[in-house]
Amino acid sequence: MAQQLDRRTFLTGVAFAGVHGGLLAAGRGFAAGGQRGSVGENHVWTPGRGAQDLVTQTSVDALPLNSWVKVAGTQLSTLTDALAERGWRIGKSDWSNGKNIRSTLTPWVGCARDGMRVYYPRGGGHADSSVNGTWIFDLTTMRWDIADMPSDPAAPGKEWDPVYRKPPTYTRYTGQLPTDDGLYTDMLPDGRPTSAHTYGGVWFDSKRRCVGTGRVSKWTLDLAMKKWTRARWTWEGGPPTFFSIQQQLHYHAGNDAIYGFPARKDIDYYGFGKCPAAGADWQALRAPPNWAKTDGSSCRLDADKVLFFWHHGKVDRWGIFDMAKEAWAPGSGTAIGNEEEYRAPSEMKPAIWVPAWGQHGQVIRRSAGGSQQETWWLFDLATKSNQAYQPQGARPEKYSRFPGNKWMGIDEAGLCMMLDDNGPVDQPAVLVMRYR
Repeated sequence: MAQQLDRRTFLTGVAFAGVHGGLLAAGRGFAAGGQRGSVGENHVWTPGRGAQDLVTQTSVDALPLNSWVKVAGTQLSTLTDALAERGWRIGKSDWSNGKNIRSTLTPWVGCARDGMRVYYPRGGGHADSSVNGTWIFDLTTMRWDIADMPSDPAAPGKEWDPVYRKPPTYTRYTGQLPTDDGLYTDMLPDGRPTSAHTYGGVWFDSKRRCVGTGRVSKWTLDLAMKKWTRARWTWEGGPPTFFSIQQQLHYHAGNDAIYGFPARKDIDYYGFGKCPAAGADWQALRAPPNWAKTDGSSCRLDADKVLFFWHHGKVDRWGIFDMAKEAWAPGSGTAIGNEEEYRAPSEMKPAIWVPAWGQHGQVIRRSAGGSQQETWWLFDLATKSNQAYQPQGARPEKYSRFPGNKWMGIDEAGLCMMLDDNGPVDQPAVLVMRYR
């Protein structure tokens, strides 16, 4: 069982200070005073609230340690209702057969966060959903909202081509666009991106206050202006190209650059590099030994370091990349101890960083497919080995086949967050677990 520590832990001798923390630095966190909240039947937590609808720190502190609870009021139908209030109805404007807000979050979709706010841009894709809106979940209020409205298929002068109604994939627009370059048509008539399986290729750019996605093209959403901008990716000064699936991308504020695995094509398992955040040209960086980006996941350990997991030679491996130094930690690429119990290759595994557990922190992991889909375990940073994960209270149920980075640790709040994108849209969709 994970060891509980009510203090910050250390990683390779450097104090953990939170990944982003921008909102807390600006004074926006949980509210002081106010209501205590309560955990009721079926482990549903009703947060206490204070001024400006903020969840109270008192109610967060009252949560049981290492026990997952559903958060009341977080049902995905609140997004459907918010869209309808703004004149956009999913039953009319979603061209997919499902017409369900859940389909914008379930299939191979990633997210990025700015402190206590988590952004889910242009999810859906393929045949799952044509909806390209950007959603936001604010942990300070524990509520959903719309960061950017989806495109309107019937907007005058920007109507979608009828051929696009039943494509094999909504990621590629099948109508004719005079403004497009023909490389890969991921732009709608209104100049905004199509919906897409974004995988782990989503980042938050704190300098420009924008959310970016790497799938196909470099698309960035200016959150203040509500404006999307596209640039075509290039690789080491070569011709424009498009990037594919299984991306794992991270923005580093100090170097103002994006780092990670961009997926230059479907079967590119070996690439690793960096791209200036203001540009779109990638440069190759040295990958760790035994690197093959299959069955991969990653999580931020602090402002500089990213922990990557992957399989190579049917062996589960780890690596820590320091973006500030552009160097891999000693031991990166070696096998994880006690791996044999958890050898279950699958896409979109989660990696939930819990810095307050163990000597140097631990990561909650789970398979995302196959016979071990509901197998949970912990990766220990001190020993670089696996151990069983057993919550002290409620155990998470089967919520998603493709959790990816939608399940995360949020050290600013002392919470881990899990998204249920598989249940009824009128049931709570967000789960949290207090770890300190």
